[in-house]
Amino acid sequence: MHLERIRLLYPRTAGRFLANLSTVLTEKLIKADRLLSQACSLDDDTGMLNREAFLSCLDIEIRRALRFNDPMAICLLELDFQGHELQAKPLEMERIFCEVADMVSDNFRKIDTIGRLDRSTIAVILVKADATFADEYI
Repeated sequence: MHLERIRLLYPRTAGRFLANLSTVLTEKLIKADRLLSQACSLDDDTGMLNREAFLSCLDIEIRRALRFNDPMAICLLELDFQGHELQAKPLEMERIFCEVADMVSDNFRKIDTIGRLDRSTIAVILVKADATFADEYI
């Protein structure tokens, strides 16, 4: 009611007010969207932890390993599409990445943490992994 009255009596002021209000609301929506996307901890395509969630888990596991003097290891698996014909087909590259991610997930223990660091890198935190454990995987 008041906005309608202001719009009729002072159209120029009302226009500026509504433009400013629109700008403030847009900025708040953009900020909320960013925060919400950061809060999501799973990669949409693979179902693995995304980069932020994986790095958070890594920090927790490093602290735990140092506290209890437990061995741990980090495994990085990078799919290299450089110079390959698939490089021009991002959807096909993503499909292959998802298949590899499924195979990787099936071949590690339940206590290991698997995440996606970027477009082509899978990372695994191997907790309580000593030299004898590594021999089993090499």
